[in-house]
Amino acid sequence: MSIDNSELPLHSTQDKTNTITSLSDNFPSLLVKFYIHIKNNQLDEAEQVRTQLDIQKADVKDQKLVYKYEIFNVNWLIKKKQFGLAEKELARLETEVDTFDKELRFYFYLNKGRLLFYLNRFDEAIIIYQQAEKNIVPLIEEVASLYYNLAASSTMQLNLYKAIDYVETAYRCYKQIGNLKEICRCHLLRGSCYSRMNDYKKSEEYNIKSIMLSEKINDDELIGIAYHNLAVLSSKQEEYSKSIEYYQKSIEIAEKNNRTEYKVKTIISIARLQYKLGNNVKALEYIHDGLTICSIYEDKSVSKDLENELNTIYFFINDMSIEYENTLIDSIRTYNERKLWSKVSSCAEDLSGFYMKQQNYSKAIESLKVAYDAKRKIGKS
Repeated sequence: MSIDNSELPLHSTQDKTNTITSLSDNFPSLLVKFYIHIKNNQLDEAEQVRTQLDIQKADVKDQKLVYKYEIFNVNWLIKKKQFGLAEKELARLETEVDTFDKELRFYFYLNKGRLLFYLNRFDEAIIIYQQAEKNIVPLIEEVASLYYNLAASSTMQLNLYKAIDYVETAYRCYKQIGNLKEICRCHLLRGSCYSRMNDYKKSEEYNIKSIMLSEKINDDELIGIAYHNLAVLSSKQEEYSKSIEYYQKSIEIAEKNNRTEYKVKTIISIARLQYKLGNNVKALEYIHDGLTICSIYEDKSVSKDLENELNTIYFFINDMSIEYENTLIDSIRTYNERKLWSKVSSCAEDLSGFYMKQQNYSKAIESLKVAYDAKRKIGKS
């Protein structure tokens, strides 16, 4: 949804006193375009506007406009997955935070929180988002985004009651402005919270709500996510045929929309389920498909994780003990470095089970301690 200037007051009062040179008269309107393109994930279009803003920036006398551009640019870098550059820009801007007004501080902390979330530093993200909350501004779409992000971070930290409170606030804001896509995402997040609380009925209700609304706005991506979630719910309730059906729908939608990462993640889930049901041949077929996709996937940082998960299942099914053990150890080390505690815990529990079967009880206990420590870190905040 586009935002008009009244919802995003980018024009400083200094504009009226002609403190911007004639060369940079267009800077405020370009800044609005830059913001909107980023919000709508039109990153190539945003980059074109960014080039123009970089050219004009030196001639802008209103420092608040310049800071605002630099903060929005951080969000662009985050969405481009240029996390190192985003971190450097935030560190530079942080030296100026004391000079920022309330609005600039709000945007600064909102985008710093976004970076920490993408880096899986959820406990730190919550603290920074709470700083943004202290500087909240009357821009309803940004306020909604803040509370959605707080809800998502709290969900990852398993602070589920807080997460539900936050997502309810985000939902009310999005409903007020009629942003149907974000309302769907709120339904999905609520469904995720209730699933983690083992309230499967409520979780199913919100995922179905999301599908119904997503169909109205023709958003296949959100429909695919909801079907994946319903598959997980069905599996938890031992409704395995229904789970496989939902996973298949999710895979078809991901394939149709060229969402490679989502497709492979769902392939991993259905391969695990097929193995659990004793359908090893079928599980191996899915693993082969997933590995083939990973081999040609451009984002190698993502494909490496997916390949590790697929290989772990493959080695386990084929009783390749050394490869299975080494892959899990490597995964634990990698996930630990990136603070992906839920994945550390899951891999460590699998490794402990492996050592128990090998009757290597000291290593089994060691791995369980790693799993326990990771679980403790999940709820740290």
